[in-house]
Amino acid sequence: MYHEIEQPFGLLANLVPSLRRGARIAILDMNRRTDQHGTPPSLLKCEMEAVGFTQQSFHDLGVDGYVAIFTAPAVVDMAKITPAARRCDSVAERGW
Repeated sequence: MYHEIEQPFGLLANLVPSLRRGARIAILDMNRRTDQHGTPPSLLKCEMEAVGFTQQSFHDLGVDGYVAIFTAPAVVDMAKITPAARRCDSVAERGW
């Protein structure tokens, strides 16, 4: 459940070096506001893309659940994460 991660940018940036080139990861979460124990898909996509991941697919599981599949970047450009994180904060503030 992605919404339980306290520092998503740090986790994702540190995850990349341990992944093979072209690796895919699946994120399972609830399509709810973060204050309602979930992660809106738009926020997830924003945070993942801020680190360089590319969304490959999105699967609605019904009853508010979803699985999103992302491809990992070859490297992380740390200089791009902070500005992107600010954009993601505005997505989170809107709630969706």
